[in-house]
Amino acid sequence: MKKAIKKITHWWDLINTRFEQKPRWDIENEGRIIPAFKSQGKQYYQFEDINQMMTGRAFTCVDYYHELSMRCTREYLEKHCDAMETVLSKPSINIIEIATIHSQLKERLTMIVDPDIVFKIASVVYFTKDESPWSYDFKYNQKKIEKWKLLDLKDFFFMIRVQDLIPIGDLSKVDLETYMKMGTEINKRNLANLFSMMSEQK
Repeated sequence: MKKAIKKITHWWDLINTRFEQKPRWDIENEGRIIPAFKSQGKQYYQFEDINQMMTGRAFTCVDYYHELSMRCTREYLEKHCDAMETVLSKPSINIIEIATIHSQLKERLTMIVDPDIVFKIASVVYFTKDESPWSYDFKYNQKKIEKWKLLDLKDFFFMIRVQDLIPIGDLSKVDLETYMKMGTEINKRNLANLFSMMSEQK
């Protein structure tokens, strides 16, 4: 399935290159915006210096980097709180469940990066001709992230040079794939535990 997607994407990129429309904004006048990469038939752009990003995007990026430093998204923290409230509201409090929830959150402080957070940061840094360089559209970018997730994980993160976005050192392609897969699995396992605890109350 992934090979078929890669082949379709390759041909779509070639076709789109010939008929691609110019962005709504003028790259030459902006000066600091440069082409970044092509994926799934779309050209993505970025600010030449990420630190000079426009304010609207910069504020969103700061929020996502806070999630990166915490090693969990806001959505995960909300689920953590919901699960804890569910456990504490039971007639008989289960210490093992509380210990599990606490252990998971503690584990995340030293765990590898959650790929979902990397996708969020990438969605701010890289934008299409249909987006405004000055602001961040959450609904549009959620759809953009969902499309990115259909791609091969290691290929996508090397294409965007994930090492330029987050501090993960000089990893090989194989190491990066292992790194990201491990983060995805830990996140799935933790969320499954939280959802299980919340469903027991219903």
